[in-house]
Amino acid sequence: MGLIVNHFSHIQSTTFKELGFRERGHLQEWIANKESIESAFGKPLIWERLNDNVTARVKYELSGVSIFNEENWERMIEFMKNAVPKFETAFKKPIQELNKK
Repeated sequence: MGLIVNHFSHIQSTTFKELGFRERGHLQEWIANKESIESAFGKPLIWERLNDNVTARVKYELSGVSIFNEENWERMIEFMKNAVPKFETAFKKPIQELNKK
C-alpha cells in the first residue's frame, strides 16, 4: 500500500489531497472507512474514485481564494495548518489496519 500527500494551489482554490494507491482488493476497504475517517477529520471530505478503479483521491478544499492574491495567503496558510494534522489523525488508524493485511 502506498500513500502520497499533496497540496495544490490553483487560481481559485487551495486543496489538500491524500491519495491512496491500492491493489484492487483494498480499494473497497479504503472507501468502507469513509464514515469513520470523516468523523475523525471533523468535516466532510471529497472522495473521488479514479478511472483505473485502483486509486482513490480524498481531498479537502478551500474555495474562493487565489494564490495570486496576497491578501488570501494568510487564510490559505491557516487552512493548511489546520488540515494537515486533521488528515494525519483521520487516516492514521485506517492506514495501519490496511497495512496489517
